[in-house]
Amino acid sequence: MECELCGKQGNLFRVHVEGSVLAACQNCSSFGKVIGPAILRESAIGTPAPRLGAGNPKEEVVLRIAPGFGAMVKKRREENGLSQEELAKKINEKLSVIHHIETEHIEMSIVLATKLEKYLHIALVEEEIEGGQGIRFARTEGMTLGDFIKVKK
Repeated sequence: MECELCGKQGNLFRVHVEGSVLAACQNCSSFGKVIGPAILRESAIGTPAPRLGAGNPKEEVVLRIAPGFGAMVKKRREENGLSQEELAKKINEKLSVIHHIETEHIEMSIVLATKLEKYLHIALVEEEIEGGQGIRFARTEGMTLGDFIKVKK
């Protein structure tokens, strides 16, 4: 498991931090009250992917929609035996949006792509690492709270 604050792998503790209970490493456990050892659960996705962009401060992570997203969505929708209308209702979108996605007449947002990823179980969002030695692509498991907060010292 990885620390929900900084992303480090290792022994984790259940820590009460400002009203939330998190799995935190020994360093991050100082930000709250330690409740006990973290409960280890088997991940449904598998082993975490390596975090990219951390090695070189000049590298920038940019999210983008995979090329050919329309065909991927259409193929998976048809494999699941759904009409465009049924898929639209399932993900709470308009029928015209699904049609435009499948024909690639719109630039799909990351939020909508994530919604489709979760429902159809396909990968539509890619991380693009720019800088350093060119461009690389990877799909990571997710972000930690530490990616969003600034710690006051």
